[in-house]
Amino acid sequence: MVGRVEGKIACITGAASGLGRAAALALAREGAAVVATDLQADKGADLAGEIEAAGGRAMFLPHDVTSENAWEGVIGEIRSRFGRLDVLVNNAGIGLSAPVVEMSLEAWRRQMAVNVDGVSWGSSTPCR
Repeated sequence: MVGRVEGKIACITGAASGLGRAAALALAREGAAVVATDLQADKGADLAGEIEAAGGRAMFLPHDVTSENAWEGVIGEIRSRFGRLDVLVNNAGIGLSAPVVEMSLEAWRRQMAVNVDGVSWGSSTPCR
């Protein structure tokens, strides 16, 4: 089925690799304009270029999902360029760096900031 999200604006966090990249490519194939965000700027820019080379619309924005200011900047840029956001894929995440009982408090807090707080910011930032 082609065009399921034709004309929609989709933002995918953690889009530079893995599942985020796959989601961005799938949404682009289905007709969405894709806003890919990630900390991996080179890979994110390459992804946006790949989508555009295939005839889609895409842009990359560097984005730390743990920062409220970064979320406001990303949403502001999406509003400025597209006027709205229809689809948000809160994909950014990091894996355990060690067994929980061996993790430093700093590593634990970083993981929670990305995997829990990062999703909360994205879900609560007004998009329209």
